[in-house]
Parts: sequence; structure tokens; C-alpha cells
Amino acid sequence: MPRAVVAVLVIAIAAVAAPVIGSEEGFDYFAPDAVLRFARSLYAEGDYQRAAQEFLRYLFLGEGEDREILFLLARCYQRAGEYQRAEAGFQRLVSASIEDEWSVRARYEIAITESLAGEHWRAIELLRDGSLPTLSDVYDPFLLAGWNFLLMDDWTEADEALARSASAFAVDLQALAAKARVMPRKNPALAGFLSAIIPGAGKLYAERPTDALFSLCLIGSLATLSGFAFADEGIGSARGWIYGSLALLFHAGNVHGAVVAARQFNEAGFDRIESQAMAFHDANLW
Repeated sequence: MPRAVVAVLVIAIAAVAAPVIGSEEGFDYFAPDAVLRFARSLYAEGDYQRAAQEFLRYLFLGEGEDREILFLLARCYQRAGEYQRAEAGFQRLVSASIEDEWSVRARYEIAITESLAGEHWRAIELLRDGSLPTLSDVYDPFLLAGWNFLLMDDWTEADEALARSASAFAVDLQALAAKARVMPRKNPALAGFLSAIIPGAGKLYAERPTDALFSLCLIGSLATLSGFAFADEGIGSARGWIYGSLALLFHAGNVHGAVVAARQFNEAGFDRIESQAMAFHDANLW
């Protein structure tokens, strides 16, 4: 390739690259605006720990306190599972002598943080104090109270709270409460009684057919062997007493296991409802 052509290409590339390089060199990555953009980007990506660090850096570099950024910082902690730091951050907005959108939203988020930490009654008390205005479909005190009652497996109270909510999301949670009310349940006492009468019957009632068959076969076999031994050797048969004692021991475990199986059946149903309530939160309230 002729040298003249090469020289022209080099000059052309340099002319195109110069503005880009200049802009890169002139860009201040540590300027407050750049830090804030980076923090918002991390927040949108769900990288809440790093977003919190960048929001803190922005507050340190900026002038004064930006209430929106304080709110986002507290939400970063909430979403990262650092509930004490989150509540402290929201409380900072509430405690300030400013009554604005951020202070009201912070009060809602304190209640949500209590819910996520498992303090459902505390959250309900905060939501029921009567001073929280409805801000949106999410920030509705009756909706969030109903959601907490669902997480507490109190379907009746959940229904009553949701019936008073104007949120578009209330219908979905009411449907979940209705589903929970008709959810099949097993009576642990009945399960134990059935297994006491027929080994394995209680576990079959609790929808554990494999365990039921195992109990029936094991206890039935031991009882049969004990009966044959007593029939052949009389009441003093050592084999008969050994087999019989083992049968009684396993039978007692079978009765207890049936009670536990019925309770676990109910708990699994409650866990499914709670998981759906949390999935609703993740999809709509988060």
C-alpha cells in the first residue's frame, strides 16, 4: 500500500478518535452526578450492596441531604436484608421536621421492613394507626395489613382488611385468602387414631402412601411372627415376646409418625400460601 494512502488513513483515524479520547479524558468519574448515575444503575440491576455504597459516596460528595437518595439508600439496605439499617434509614426521614412524600413513603417502608423481618403484628400496628394516607396501589395501609395477615395464616382478618382496600392488587390477595380457606387440612388426632386401629392408616390419611405401606408391612410381619412363635412354643416363647415387643414399639412410633405427618401436611399448605404471598410481594410490592 502506498505510503501516502497509509498516512491519509492514520490522519483520518486520529481525527475520529481524538474527540472520543478527549471526552474520556475530560469526564470526571468522581463528580457527584457521575456517582449518582452509577448508583442508580447498580440499584436498577439489583446490586443493592454496591448501590448503597455509591449512594453513601454521593451523599458525602454532595451538598446537603437529598431526601430521595436517603430513601433509596434505606431501600438498598432493606432489599439486601439488612433490616435494622433499613429501618434506621427510613426513620431518619420520618424523624426530620419535614412532612413530604418521602416521609410518608418512609413510614410505609418501615412497616414493610418489619414484615420482611417477620414482625407482622408490629407492621400491622404501624399500618393501623389511622394517620397513613393512601398514596398508590402499593402504599395502601389496608392492602399491606391484609398481606401481613396472609403471612400470619389469618385468612379472616386478611379478608376484612383487603375488603377495605382500594388497591387494584387487593383482588389478587383476596383470591389467595379464599384459596387458603378451602385448602385441605388433616386432623392430627384423627391420623393418630386411625394408625392406632390399623397400622399405617393414619399415614395414608395424611397422604403418605409409601410410609403407610411400610408401617403396615413391618408391624404386621412382626405381629404375625410373634403369633406363630406363641402358637408353637406357648406363652413363654422368647421369640414371641421379642417379636411382640418390637411390634408394639414400632406401632407406637407409627401412631406418633401419623400425627407428625398430618401436621406436616398442614404446614406444607401454609408454607405454599406464604410463598405465594411473598411472590406477590416480590412481583408487585417490591
